[in-house]
Amino acid sequence: MALVNIPYTPLGYPVYKSFIIPYRDGDGVVTCRRLEKSDVDNWRETLAQLREFLELVEGTAADEEVKVELIADMVAAFFKAPLIADPLPSLFISPSKLYVMLRSFGSKRLSDLIMLDKRQESFLDVFRTVMNEDIIRKIKSSKLYGYLSSRRLYEVLENSWFVIPADTRPGYNVSSLVPHLLLSSAAAWCIAVNNGGVEREEAALIRIAAMFHDAGKPFNYQRHVEPSLQVARSVLGNVIHPSYIDKIVEIIERHHEETSPLHKADRAVASIDRLNYLVSALIGNEIRDAAKEIGEVDEVKDELYQTGWSFWRRLYEHYSSSGADKVRELSEKFVNRLAEHSDSYKSVIDKEKADGEEVKDIDVLLIDIGGIQNFIYKGEDLRSLSAASLSVDFLTMAYIPLFLQSFLLSRYGIWPPYEAFVYSAGGVVEVLLPSRIAEKVSGELEEELNRRVKGRSSMNELSVRLIRGRLYTKYSTTTVKLSQGMAIKKNTSRMDVTQEVEGELGKEVKRLCENCRSRRPARGERVCEVCRALREIGSAIHFKEKYTTEVELPQGISRDRILTCEKAFGIDWNSASNFLTELIAGNDPRKLPEEKIRSLAVVACDGNLMGPFIASSVSLTDKLERSTRIDIAMKKALRRAVEEISKAIGSEDGEEAVRTYLRVYLGTVYAGGDDALILSPAWASPILATRLSEEFARELGGARGLSVGLVAVNARANIWGAIDAAKSLLKFAKDKGRDRLGEGLGYIAFDAIDAGMFSGSTSKSRLGQLEAAILSHQPYVIGRDSDNSINALLSIILSGSWSSGDPKGAEDAVRKAFKIYIGGEEQNEVKRLRNVIRRALSSCLEMAAALGISKDSESYVGGLIPTYIARQIARVKEGTGGRAYEITFKLIPGFVGSNYSALGDAFIMIKILGGGLL
Repeated sequence: MALVNIPYTPLGYPVYKSFIIPYRDGDGVVTCRRLEKSDVDNWRETLAQLREFLELVEGTAADEEVKVELIADMVAAFFKAPLIADPLPSLFISPSKLYVMLRSFGSKRLSDLIMLDKRQESFLDVFRTVMNEDIIRKIKSSKLYGYLSSRRLYEVLENSWFVIPADTRPGYNVSSLVPHLLLSSAAAWCIAVNNGGVEREEAALIRIAAMFHDAGKPFNYQRHVEPSLQVARSVLGNVIHPSYIDKIVEIIERHHEETSPLHKADRAVASIDRLNYLVSALIGNEIRDAAKEIGEVDEVKDELYQTGWSFWRRLYEHYSSSGADKVRELSEKFVNRLAEHSDSYKSVIDKEKADGEEVKDIDVLLIDIGGIQNFIYKGEDLRSLSAASLSVDFLTMAYIPLFLQSFLLSRYGIWPPYEAFVYSAGGVVEVLLPSRIAEKVSGELEEELNRRVKGRSSMNELSVRLIRGRLYTKYSTTTVKLSQGMAIKKNTSRMDVTQEVEGELGKEVKRLCENCRSRRPARGERVCEVCRALREIGSAIHFKEKYTTEVELPQGISRDRILTCEKAFGIDWNSASNFLTELIAGNDPRKLPEEKIRSLAVVACDGNLMGPFIASSVSLTDKLERSTRIDIAMKKALRRAVEEISKAIGSEDGEEAVRTYLRVYLGTVYAGGDDALILSPAWASPILATRLSEEFARELGGARGLSVGLVAVNARANIWGAIDAAKSLLKFAKDKGRDRLGEGLGYIAFDAIDAGMFSGSTSKSRLGQLEAAILSHQPYVIGRDSDNSINALLSIILSGSWSSGDPKGAEDAVRKAFKIYIGGEEQNEVKRLRNVIRRALSSCLEMAAALGISKDSESYVGGLIPTYIARQIARVKEGTGGRAYEITFKLIPGFVGSNYSALGDAFIMIKILGGGLL
């Protein structure tokens, strides 16, 4: 039966998806959303897309056994596709996409690349090989890659991922269907392999059956087996041999039988995801009281998940007659109380002291990569930084899964499922394995991974730690025990950060790598092998290729949807290559040196309290959903922020709108997970940073925010000093706002310098001086309207009104900032404001000295300055600076909600908005 012909059968009471993390639904944020027929139709389209995707898999499998294993991985990869999307048109291939493409090459060639080729000394060597121009060209020319680049694919999948529940009952409906299918497959494979006697072919068929066993639920939740069979036949019909489809159908038909590995897996995953102890603790009394109200006490068992379909229909019908929706009310109460008991997702919820039961046959391996920041920021070269960041993501998201699959195949003849990798981001990998295999492999795997990470180049910044733990039905127990085990391992093992080169070279600094200044250069080279590899990778993915490759522009920015930077800027690569930071900042290299050098902004972003956010997950599907939500949030937030800014500029200057979009595209060093590093024109950077943070928080339903460190420097200044300063300000913002970071807020700290060397220490010193003089109250809050919000500060400076989360207000702010940047009366107004602030500070400083008042005292800021400004307002007529004094008056104590003035902050912000032209 074709997918389009599978009938939709309503349940008889509304089906709701509850969200442990509030969900952005259109323009609003919800904790509960009704499943509509349009969502079921979207699921139908998702399955049709899956069929098309599988038909494009270009595997080189020599036999059907290997092919069916490949198809199983590709089904899992498709369902994980929201992690593959790129935030902006991207030259390099995201690590998750790389996994899909490399896996589609076939297992033998994959093993050659990852395992058997002895020349591959480290994961970095593998990555450099993969980033070879010929391989990249082959990947990008494939139909499969083109399919994975469709934005429509991710829109359809995202809806299906988050709004379709695996269960329809309040409390139990927090688990999404897609993660449930993935984890059921991983668990079924673990159970089948652990019990022995299962060939690779049969294990792969069990996996595929598991990923389809509940796929028919959205069509008919109560009787879902038959539509699930129809889905499996329709999706797999042209992909694998009919005999395999018959076996998959048989496994699905029997998945309720006690002896079936799929039944055991379904029961194991459900026991974790149903959260019985939490449902009972948080809404159990309300369910029992409602049962008494409708005379159905006997229907409510001690195990609340045993309540049947008829009970919930009766309950809904009884209360709906009086205009109430009890199903929705209970669903919302559950997630709201869940948030309360986790202290806004900061701590593990423990409503009972028991650990829960161990899940038989399944262990968890937790792999932690240490030293990431040191590795990424070691070398002073933008190509190396970009490559190092991407290579760590490749290690976490692609290399470790591929390596572990090839490793276990070579050692034990088994192929671990892609869906078994529950979490792989931020240098952490969590994978489910059969208990007997995990016990055998954990020590050897840690040793082998360390060898592969370090390689012959003594890449000692990175180190791998691995621990093995049991999976519990109470997932918080799993999380706590794994965290404790990893903490003990970190405290009892010392990371070897001693460079081999130190003992050999002593003080002969000239023989150290000119880039990282810590490793010995390669023979006949001035850089070490690691830095050489990073530069090669960076060269393949960074400025030159980005500049010359066609970019698809979003709608509403330009009539030309496809452009290269060369065409947009009218400058070929050879002419632009020596002026890239100037180009990103806003200069036209053809007009240098006559044209004044613009300011370049470095924007460093990082999610707040993300460790506790993930660690407080209450189930496996919750963890998988949270990690996916974070990645999607960053990508969508950056895309929205850049598009908004470009479209707002378009109403003033269409060509500059395109160029601004491409400048941020060029300057995005990395953006994924919960962090980003972006170079942009300084004038646009405060609004870009603010909108990025606001949109990130909204995508996470206000559960978490994004903090920012922003630095504006002359485009020819040392970029590494500026990056160091931005990272330092980011840390300052997060540390200062730490008590409120769990409220979904972000904080921003900023600075600007016209000349001289910037660094983390100088930025701290400058902010400290302003704070001591009571002229700053950084960091400013993002995500809440208040006197100390960044929106309020920018609204005062720009003479506008921009509320938090207001795209229209942001567009107005962009247009005003752009007019300041390009000149005219708006620029003159801001110049007058800057001069008034400078004059007020210097005049009052002289008065304070004459009166013996310390410039660090509140009398200076709270007494002299407002008195001086009030006098000037009375003396200076409108049109000759009076308005500037009125604006300045808004920046002193009493108007910013504290004893600190915002005069110093406003002065810095004006320099940033001026883009180097004020």
